[in-house]
Amino acid sequence: MNRAFTPWAVILGALALAGCHSVAARIRERPAAFAALDPVRQREIRLGLARRGDTEDVVYLALGRPSAIQDYPDDPTVPGSRSGPVRIWYYFTLAAGNPRFAPAPGSEGVPEIDPVPDATLGYRQTTALVVFQHGTAIRVRYYR
Repeated sequence: MNRAFTPWAVILGALALAGCHSVAARIRERPAAFAALDPVRQREIRLGLARRGDTEDVVYLALGRPSAIQDYPDDPTVPGSRSGPVRIWYYFTLAAGNPRFAPAPGSEGVPEIDPVPDATLGYRQTTALVVFQHGTAIRVRYYR
């Protein structure tokens, strides 16, 4: 039987894919990590808040899969740091307009991964970054 592809199928498919990226979907994906948290922290996770001291699993629950991950021999967000190896999770959003913008307050020393111009989409702007050392968040920054 051959049926025409309806707009409803596209809408339902898009909603199903969007659900995969929700906090609720991530909690279902990693229930043990969520259950190990106290009720106050669980509420914060549901609001999408990562904080210092979180493990990579907990940050994933709160913020989702990062847009980019980069390893560094020392923390590049702290000038002159000799803290040892760190991993940074970057979260980007697409923004329209001119990619030459003033950095957000407090972003000094942030590695220059953004903005990345794209002829069709605009540019990526960092919305958050999380610095991990030994699997634990030592710094969480949100940008407007």
